Amino acid sequence: MKRILLCLPLLVALAVPATVHAAPSAKLTTKVHALLSAPEDITTGDEWMKMGDDVDDVLQSVVGDTKAKLLMRARAAMALSHFKSDASKQALASVVSDGKTFWILRSRAASSLARTYQAEALPLIQPLLTDSHKRTREGAIKAFGLVDTAQSKALLQGRLTSEKNSYLKGLINKTLARMKGGSK
Repeated sequence: MKRILLCLPLLVALAVPATVHAAPSAKLTTKVHALLSAPEDITTGDEWMKMGDDVDDVLQSVVGDTKAKLLMRARAAMALSHFKSDASKQALASVVSDGKTFWILRSRAASSLARTYQAEALPLIQPLLTDSHKRTREGAIKAFGLVDTAQSKALLQGRLTSEKNSYLKGLINKTLARMKGGSK
């Protein structure tokens, strides 16, 4: 009986998967929320990274929190561009694909995807080019401009023929003029 009791902690430790991840600390969560709520967004990528391994978990949580202030969610989406992980990509893609989400958040998430995942993000961002909201399409065009590939250029050129808004047509033309068209 003593052997069983002595081995019990070891058995429990072995039974718990190694992938169990502790929740971010309350101190870190509070710090991230304070930075996202500040009057100006001046936190650099290096500063986000120095906060520790769990900061991206907090940012992902804020991005997905429909009760959080829109500005906080948009800033969190932009901050996630500094964290390349499947979970961050999924959090951003979820916002981009949700047609009920406000345009500014979808645009910021699209920009983060483009910055971080480059050509890999194009299929996730492409539906925004035909969104019914003009500002969402504007955000998509700007995000495509961050991915200087032949594919992104071709997709923008394709959108140019069907875009009815003159401002967005001009933005597409300016974006295409800045792009090298796949030299990367």
